[in-house]
Amino acid sequence: MPEPSAASITGAVVANELLDNIPTRLLARTATTWQEVMVALGDDGRLREELSEVPPVVAEAFDEVAPAAVQDARAPWQPGAAKWVVDAIDLVERGEVLVFDYADTTASMAARPQDQWLRTYRSHQRGSSPLESAGRQDITVEVALDQLPEPDEVCSQAAWLAANGLDELVARAARRWEERAGVGDLAAMRARSVSTEAAALTDESGLCVQGPALGRRARQHLTSSGSTGTGRRAAPRKPPGPAGADAGPRSGSILSQRRTRGVCTQRRTHGVCIQRLLQGATDGR
Repeated sequence: MPEPSAASITGAVVANELLDNIPTRLLARTATTWQEVMVALGDDGRLREELSEVPPVVAEAFDEVAPAAVQDARAPWQPGAAKWVVDAIDLVERGEVLVFDYADTTASMAARPQDQWLRTYRSHQRGSSPLESAGRQDITVEVALDQLPEPDEVCSQAAWLAANGLDELVARAARRWEERAGVGDLAAMRARSVSTEAAALTDESGLCVQGPALGRRARQHLTSSGSTGTGRRAAPRKPPGPAGADAGPRSGSILSQRRTRGVCTQRRTHGVCIQRLLQGATDGR
């Protein structure tokens, strides 16, 4: 990502399954507060977890976004993903930032088992604990939408595809298949595959689609069920100014945001100012 001060664009920034791969931090709820889960080397030479204090502003922010979190609950803290979105919005003078990824909310993830939203993959299969096989398996974490600058719009991958002509594409492919099925050539096979691929991309129970509108990505692939997308449309630049608002949903979504340079870092989602989480990432670190 170019430095926002170095250049600005009129156009679009598109990120497909990027945010869920940006290094994240992990918090755990204790009896009294939130602490960060760190990794240390045990006496036996194996990696182990240990807890460390976080800046008070971060603990307070997590109490706001996940007030019902019980002791031992866990949730991702994602200042890296938030900063990437802020920088992308700042880069676009006029246009749109569109992000597709797996997503959810902080509160929802705090209520789910960690291995449902922090996953490892190896050789195209689910992997083991993230502390095992270090460097030999991929780690991915669902994106906490309420830790990002608030989008103007969020929708599921299935809804976004439908709104952008998927049904028409499938209908054309079906007609093509009917015309060429007897021939069985490459064009026929391509047409037939469209229906199969479309079904996979819109299956709410599948890997590619997991979630509702605004904030769920069926995975934020194309856009929380499998894929969620966050998109932001930036208006012409205006002087920075405060702005406040609450944003909602969970995983598998596409977000469309109209924003002006300098404002996004002051937006609030679920009552939490993005600046607090970004500042907390550097306090005492």
